[in-house]
Amino acid sequence: MIYKISQMYAFMFLHRFISFYTVYLSILKKDNVSPFVISLIIITHEISKIISDVYSGVVADKYGIRKIMGIGLIIKAGGIIFWIINDNLVYYFIGIFLLGMGRSFTVGKIEAYTYNMLFSFNKQDYFSKIWLGMFLLDGLSAAIISWLSGTFYLIGGFKLVLLFSLFIILIIHVPLVFFVMKDPEESPRKLFHDISLFQMIKNGISFIVKNKNIALLVVTVGLLPSLFICLGKFKIFICNDINIPFSQIAKIEAGTHLLQVISAFLIIYFLKIQPKFKNNILLTGFILFIIGGSAYFYGIYSIIAIMIFLVIYPIIITSLKNDLESSIDISIRATISTTASFMMSFFNIVFMLLTGIITKFYSYQVALMALSTLSLIIIFITFFVARKK
Repeated sequence: MIYKISQMYAFMFLHRFISFYTVYLSILKKDNVSPFVISLIIITHEISKIISDVYSGVVADKYGIRKIMGIGLIIKAGGIIFWIINDNLVYYFIGIFLLGMGRSFTVGKIEAYTYNMLFSFNKQDYFSKIWLGMFLLDGLSAAIISWLSGTFYLIGGFKLVLLFSLFIILIIHVPLVFFVMKDPEESPRKLFHDISLFQMIKNGISFIVKNKNIALLVVTVGLLPSLFICLGKFKIFICNDINIPFSQIAKIEAGTHLLQVISAFLIIYFLKIQPKFKNNILLTGFILFIIGGSAYFYGIYSIIAIMIFLVIYPIIITSLKNDLESSIDISIRATISTTASFMMSFFNIVFMLLTGIITKFYSYQVALMALSTLSLIIIFITFFVARKK
């Protein structure tokens, strides 16, 4: 069992040990792509993930999760190749679509693979601890590759950074999945990927409507990862906006990821603190208020404020996901998780579309004010509803 767990840890480390997501926004900035088009590229990534989630789960159930993860890695490599071969918007859109699909096939399936593996050893009760450990390793990997990306950029520019990502995927990650990892025995309970997208949504909405507390958790578990993604991108937007060189951006990214790992380890593992739902909401609202205020000064102050949220995020989301997992029966867990995933993608699309429209007519500074204000409104509505229960 320890050997199989080490394989999953290796998978998660290598999953984040590619530098594409560190550099692609800076590549678009270098090519003078407009903020609105950048938002459309990000939205394309999210739409690709939604489309891929519809059928990738069905195929994974039929042919095995491991095989789908391996195919997903090859698709991601194909997406990176499109970004390497030509500095063209059409290639960028095709590449980002493939990367979103590959992300759905890999990250979207490793959770189910992990649970099935633990189930085969009758150790599914250890899932939350194993998953948190993988999350921390994921952050450590992101910190290391972000730092290395800056070095590779100084040596050979963006092309070398992307070529290194391609090397990691094709030479190390793909062989790990196809030749080292093995399919676990399937759980006798299906994870409900075999039902249609519309049925999943219908089941999720029906259950959520009848259970308001679950509805609050689903909205929050969808909103916070979306804020994590969008604010992480805003950090890079601002760095590019104030002309911070990519070599320095890479160090900022590395420092942020490393602080996430340290804070999550100290608070959750060492101090064993998991904030309650309402406290998480209040803490998130307070940090969003700081981010909104920092937008008036913009620049380095906004970067610091966003980094505070990004560093605290692992603590908040781990606690909220634990609340959600412990509140639902296994027979509907996949349905509710899928609904939460769609909520995250929905928020991502809304936030990025809003950002693109505002920056088209104004600036990233105004867009950050709007994003933090809108998020703060949603957070306080959630808190008000939770307080009444």
